[in-house]
Amino acid sequence: MSEHVDQSDRAAAGSPDLAAPLPPGLLSRYPWLTFLLPFLVYMAVGSLEPKPSPGMAPDVTADGGDWLGLGIEYRHYSLIYTAKIVLTVVAMIFVLPGYRTFRFHISLLGP
Repeated sequence: MSEHVDQSDRAAAGSPDLAAPLPPGLLSRYPWLTFLLPFLVYMAVGSLEPKPSPGMAPDVTADGGDWLGLGIEYRHYSLIYTAKIVLTVVAMIFVLPGYRTFRFHISLLGP
C-alpha cells in the first residue's frame, strides 16, 4: 500500500527537492511575469535607442536628428542605454521572488 504525499505536506516538512511557493500577489496570479517582464522592459526601452543619421560617422557626437518624433537625438544614446539597464535591473528585482522559487542546484553531470 503506497501513501500519496501531497506537495504541500512535503513543502511543510522541509523537503529540499521542491521549490518554494510564490508569495501571494501579482506574481502568484501571473507566474509568467517572472520571465517576461524584464525581457519586455529591456526590449521596450531598447527600441527607443536613437540611430545615427545616414552618412553620419559612428564616432560623431553631433545631433543625428529627431528619431520617432519623440525628440530623442543620437547624442542622447548613452542616457537611453543607461535607462535601459537600470529599468531592466529594477524589473528583475521586482520579480525576484519568482526567481527564488527555483532550487539552487549545481551539478557537473546536469540536473
